[in-house]
Amino acid sequence: MALLENVLPPKVEAAIFHAIARIPGVTLVRDAVNVDGRPALSLGRVIDGWRRRELLLDRQTYRLVGARDVVIEDHVDSLGPPTVHQRGTVEGLFVRTVATIVDRPGQTG
Repeated sequence: MALLENVLPPKVEAAIFHAIARIPGVTLVRDAVNVDGRPALSLGRVIDGWRRRELLLDRQTYRLVGARDVVIEDHVDSLGPPTVHQRGTVEGLFVRTVATIVDRPGQTG
């Protein structure tokens, strides 16, 4: 997803958020917490019936600070060796600590 893999201009990010808001089943959780303890807003929806895919946004700036999948119902994968997913487990974690646009390769901000 472009939002996770790139630093985008603010207008492009805003357009993505507006599009996400139109996806059926997307909900907002105002009191989420990122894995590093930072308060966050969570935009997410249930996928596959047993996990919630979330984008985590900074509460003040609305910048992306992370993404994750959270198991919301116990589930056992039937493809290949059985894999047990327990309710409450965080899977597929992504944390963004800093992101910036620079003028040349190797520049750090």
